[in-house]
Amino acid sequence: MFGFRPVYIFDVAQTDGEPIPAVDSPAVMNGHTGWYESLREACPFPICEVPAGEDGVLGSFSHRTRSIEIVERLPEAQKTKVLIHEWAHGLLHSLTDRPDRETRELEAESTAFVVASALGFDTADYSFGYIVGWRGEEAVKTLKACGTRIQRAADAILIAFRPEQVIAKEAV
Repeated sequence: MFGFRPVYIFDVAQTDGEPIPAVDSPAVMNGHTGWYESLREACPFPICEVPAGEDGVLGSFSHRTRSIEIVERLPEAQKTKVLIHEWAHGLLHSLTDRPDRETRELEAESTAFVVASALGFDTADYSFGYIVGWRGEEAVKTLKACGTRIQRAADAILIAFRPEQVIAKEAV
């Protein structure tokens, strides 16, 4: 069958029922965590700070060059979160092991959330909006399916970061 068929389209104001749930877009995290330089030194991937990301992205991981790019003008807290996120991409995803984009982003952001939490800074406002933005209603189901991969990646980052530094930071 080819062609078009007429369909009815309504504006949300013309409908009844429960309000459509709104998910806030994640806002850039401001502030200072004190972890960026230490994480940067521990990261096994080369890191380059760039003036601006393509299409407004804050960071990227290149599977071909096995390197990370982070937008240089970001506040330190956001750079830290982006670095962990892109490091997670490097650990979790390769050119041959590539789940769909939505799952890749959910895994990387969830890993960043777990690592950031272990380091004592809260990324929940940013991370949850980001995850829902990529996965929507399927987020919980996907998180359950990917939980082991996320935990292993978070462990690998924290171990590479040297746990004694984590203990020293918590004592301060």
